[in-house]
Amino acid sequence: MREIATSCIALVSALLIVWMGIGYCLKIVRNQAHPRITTWIIFEIGVVMSLITYLSSPTHSFVRNITNTTDCVTVAGILAVLIVKRQGGKMLFLKTERWCLKIAVAVFILWSFSRSPWVGVAGFQVVMVIAYFPTFENLWHWKKDGSPEPGAIWAIETVAALLGVGIAVAGNDYLAVLYPLRATILCVIILLLIKRLERRDLAVATEAR
Repeated sequence: MREIATSCIALVSALLIVWMGIGYCLKIVRNQAHPRITTWIIFEIGVVMSLITYLSSPTHSFVRNITNTTDCVTVAGILAVLIVKRQGGKMLFLKTERWCLKIAVAVFILWSFSRSPWVGVAGFQVVMVIAYFPTFENLWHWKKDGSPEPGAIWAIETVAALLGVGIAVAGNDYLAVLYPLRATILCVIILLLIKRLERRDLAVATEAR
């Protein structure tokens, strides 16, 4: 019974992530979201390598690590939409993003020698934390009305990540906890930054009256 409940919650989490991915792609196509393509390239490296290193654990489970598993497909879809929308435009990596790539290579080398799932999974969470910095900076310095990131989409991702944390904890799979826990924290930070922009716009509108 417990396994059935866990599988059902995992399915809900996966569907939320896919829903988030489709919604985000639509926002990009409609110019309602303005993410950095280079950051999403690093996200894809992070989610794929995080899953690969997690699967090196003898006790791995796709269900307990549903957030990471589903993100592999969702992030790939978002990245594909960004690439098509750019139509071959030049990609420039910020200094922070270049550091992410270097750390990703270093983590892969360490994991290759140690074959420790904890080294790989934890290391690639560090890569993904740093990869969010350009998004944080973009939200912090955004001067136009509205937000470059859709709040509703990130709220859905937060809920899905929280469900992922619960599934991993319920299965006593603390290695699988790392990915959704990291995702939850970073999504909450994004939501707070979006809320900051909403308050700024409200204050400007109030002063204009």
